[in-house]
Amino acid sequence: MILASIAGFYVHSDTGAAALRRQLAASGVTTPASSPSSVSAPPPTISTCHPYDPTVAGKPAGLVEAPSVGLDAPVAQGDAQSQLADAVGHVTASSWPDQAGTTVLVAHDISWFSRIDHLRPGQRVAFVSRCATRWYTVTSGRIVRAGSPVYNTTTPRLVLVTCYPLDALFLTSERYEVTAVLTKVTLTRRPLPTLTTSAGRLPTSLPASVAAEVGPRVTTTAPLGRLLYAGAPSAAWSESNRSINAAGSALELYFGALQVAERSPSLWSQVAPGVPAAGAALLDGATVTGVPGAVTPTLHVQGSTVTGATVTSTVDLAGGPDPGTYTVTMTASVHAGRLSVTGWQLTSR
Repeated sequence: MILASIAGFYVHSDTGAAALRRQLAASGVTTPASSPSSVSAPPPTISTCHPYDPTVAGKPAGLVEAPSVGLDAPVAQGDAQSQLADAVGHVTASSWPDQAGTTVLVAHDISWFSRIDHLRPGQRVAFVSRCATRWYTVTSGRIVRAGSPVYNTTTPRLVLVTCYPLDALFLTSERYEVTAVLTKVTLTRRPLPTLTTSAGRLPTSLPASVAAEVGPRVTTTAPLGRLLYAGAPSAAWSESNRSINAAGSALELYFGALQVAERSPSLWSQVAPGVPAAGAALLDGATVTGVPGAVTPTLHVQGSTVTGATVTSTVDLAGGPDPGTYTVTMTASVHAGRLSVTGWQLTSR
């Protein structure tokens, strides 16, 4: 399924995180000692409230919040794809917020950190644990080259890092980095949510057998561009894994529809109910030999509701009734919770 393979699209985030770990280690940032696994009664003090409790299965280590840009994200220990699919990742070589030093949090662009470039000096970012809220004041936001070091500090500091541009679906050579300093700590009690990997994912009209084949084709043949939006998505929706999962559904449907048109035209009416098969006839008996241009998905979103999607790419066709290079445009709509093809057009280049 593309949801599993979508890790390939965002390998730049994993690659960046691994490089960041090496940079931190080389800069003198060391892995902190383990925090106590529980907070004992009576109510904790600031010095005994630790943000990370590894004994609570399925729960994040804390939350990172930035009210001015709609960020409210769970934070998980680690920065591998398994953590970044669910949450913002804490780089293990950096400090936890209850310790002196620099805390580094990383996330996918077009996901949890898709709007952190809107954070301005003086605005606040919070790290919320089960028993305390630590408020940081933003001091800077900047674009840096991939591989730029993040240095440790003797005082508490928070650094947020993601790939740049923040709407990129491709391997990027730059990062966006927000730095903030600790300015206030308050004792609060806050239940932490359960991590949800599949939030925002949309079932599609693809037969299960076709969907299972789509992922490998996408990751090996399709250069991706940027994720675009139509409508008015809410900030909270944009800065969550719901956006990346909805994009995965749209791309799954697009490449699945291409495959059906090529290999199984008898299934077209299931994938694209109401769309004439003639619109995909040029693919019948043809083979997509290449995708020379970037695949560009546009999600149609109102608030936190995805109403449809448009995906466009250029494909090279060999064989079939009229081989050549075409621009393929798919439109899709959500009906009864399922994303289905509602328009399909091939235009000769």
